Amino acid sequence: MTAALSQKVSDPKLHSSLDNNTAAIPQSPSVLLPFQDVPDPRYILNLDGSTFISGKGYRYILSTQTTPPYDDDYLVPCYTVDASGSCLSRREALHKRPFWAKSVRNFWSPQGIWTGKEFLIFGCSQLDQDMHPSHYLTLLSSKFPDQGYEDALNKPLFGYHKEINIDPAIFVDPVSSRNFLLWRKDDCVDEKRRFLVNRIVIKELLPNFMGFIDDSEPFDLLVGLKAGANANITNPESFVFDLDHPRFAPHEAPQLIYFQGKYLLTVSRGNAFDSTYRQILFVSDNLLGPFSEVPLYGKSNTANSLIHSKDYYGVGHVGVFSQTATDSNSQVRFGLTFNIIDPKAEHFHDHAHRLSVVSPLEFANTGLPEPIILPSSFPPIVKRKSH
Repeated sequence: MTAALSQKVSDPKLHSSLDNNTAAIPQSPSVLLPFQDVPDPRYILNLDGSTFISGKGYRYILSTQTTPPYDDDYLVPCYTVDASGSCLSRREALHKRPFWAKSVRNFWSPQGIWTGKEFLIFGCSQLDQDMHPSHYLTLLSSKFPDQGYEDALNKPLFGYHKEINIDPAIFVDPVSSRNFLLWRKDDCVDEKRRFLVNRIVIKELLPNFMGFIDDSEPFDLLVGLKAGANANITNPESFVFDLDHPRFAPHEAPQLIYFQGKYLLTVSRGNAFDSTYRQILFVSDNLLGPFSEVPLYGKSNTANSLIHSKDYYGVGHVGVFSQTATDSNSQVRFGLTFNIIDPKAEHFHDHAHRLSVVSPLEFANTGLPEPIILPSSFPPIVKRKSH
C-alpha cells in the first residue's frame, strides 16, 4: 500500500481570518481554508465538541475529496492549521483502505474525534461501483490526527445492500453523557435503485465509540415516504426522489446542538448546486423529538434558512464545533463550518468550486440561533495544485 500523501501549503498569505491566535471562532463569517476544493469541512473535535488542539497549537480539518486524482484510493484529506489559521499542510489521512470496501473515493463528510486514547474518523465506503452505489458507514482509527488511519472494525459499522449511509455526525449528549451518531440514510424503494426514502437517523454508540450498543435499527429523526411507528416529526414532508432528476433535493448533513435545555437539529435541504440549498433548523425538548421546524428569515430575505446569501449557491452542509469563552462567565460559544459556491465562477457546478467558510453562531434571547448573513464577497481563493 502507498504511504499517506502530504502537500506543503506554507504560503503565509494563505490564511483564514480568525479574531485572535487562540480562537477558532471568528467575529464574522470568514474564509476557513483559501482553496477551491474543500467541500464538507469539519474540525477534528474533542469529546466536548471543542476543536482538538495539538501540543504545537495545531488544529485539523477534514473534508470530502471529490476532485482528481481519482486513481489514488487514499482520499480523506486532512488540513493542518496553526493558531493564526494559516494552513501548514494537506495530507491524505487514510493509510489503508478497508479490505471489504471496493472504494473510498467518496468518503462523504468525514467526522473526526479525539477520544483521549486515539483518533477516530466516521465516514462511508462503497461496496460496489455502479452508477448509484451502496454506501456503508465506516470507522477508521489512528494514533495521529492527520495520517495513518486504518479500518477500526474490519467490517462496516452499519449498512445494507441498496442503501446510502453518509454524512455521519457525532453527538455526545451533555444530559445523559451517552454517545450518538446521526447520519443521512437513504433507502431504495424499487429494484432499479432510483427512488429513495430519505431519512435522518440516530443511533447510540458504545462508550468507547467503537460500534453501536446493539443491532437495532436506527431511530428516525426526520423521515420521508412512510413515517413508521417511531417517526417523530410534527410537520412531516414526503421525500421520495428520482436520483436522475435534476431537482433531487434530500435532507442531509445532520448536526445536533444542545443549548439552554433545547436540542437543535440542523440539516441541509435542497439542491447542493443552486440557490435552493438551505440550512434548516428544528428544535425539541428531547433528544429523540418530536422536532418542529423553526422559521429563520434574514433581513430582506424570504427563504427559511439558518444561513442567508444573495451571492452564493450551495450554502450549507455545516459542521458544528464549540469553544468555551475565556471571560468570567465561561459561556460556551458555537461555530459553524460550511460550503459556499460562487455562481460567477466558470463551471461553478463542479465540486472543485466549493469554498469553505467558518462563522460564529449567535443566539437570541429566545435560546434559538440568529440567522447568519453572509457578505457579498470573500477574499480571493486560490486553486490547490493536484498531487
